[in-house]
Amino acid sequence: MNKNKVSLPTVTGLKLFQGSVMATQYLKTGSWSAVRSWAVNENIFDANRTDTASRYSNHVIKMISTLSHDQLRILSEGDSSEQLAMLWLGFCKAFDIVGWFAREIIHEKYVTKDFTLTKNDLVAFLISKGDSVSEIKDMGDASRRKLQGVVFHNLGEAGFLSATGEIQTAMLSYGVLQSLDEGEIAFFPFQEVYA
Repeated sequence: MNKNKVSLPTVTGLKLFQGSVMATQYLKTGSWSAVRSWAVNENIFDANRTDTASRYSNHVIKMISTLSHDQLRILSEGDSSEQLAMLWLGFCKAFDIVGWFAREIIHEKYVTKDFTLTKNDLVAFLISKGDSVSEIKDMGDASRRKLQGVVFHNLGEAGFLSATGEIQTAMLSYGVLQSLDEGEIAFFPFQEVYA
């Protein structure tokens, strides 16, 4: 398996404001390189050091560059719940380990009405994935703790996990739903109901 498949997020938070303005800049320029330079030069992350601003910028671009044009427009122009949904989507698509967890554990728990999510669920998931992905099996304790912290923080920020560890329904607008394919919907605690 490619090491990129299990790259870990190193920045906590979905970066709502920055993701939105960076999407707007991309829609204007069509260049992720120009967006990266703009974000660092304008110091939109309010970072004390250029290398920190660059790291944050790279992280957000890694997430939002996975989005379609329509999804970038929602991130740029939507309300905050729509923007957070797009950032969660980008987070899941940019970091496959997060996407696997979202699909295989969070979404499945939601559709089976098991709404409690704990860090032990992530630990068990990593152990099961470690059987087939050596990079996960070899992941150190510090990396596992960092991943837990980032994933659970971002779930809460997106509004998909309560402070008490209950999975919350993703309130996806019609526009967001129309922008998602079937595989992308599975990143969310959401289930379509057909009449």
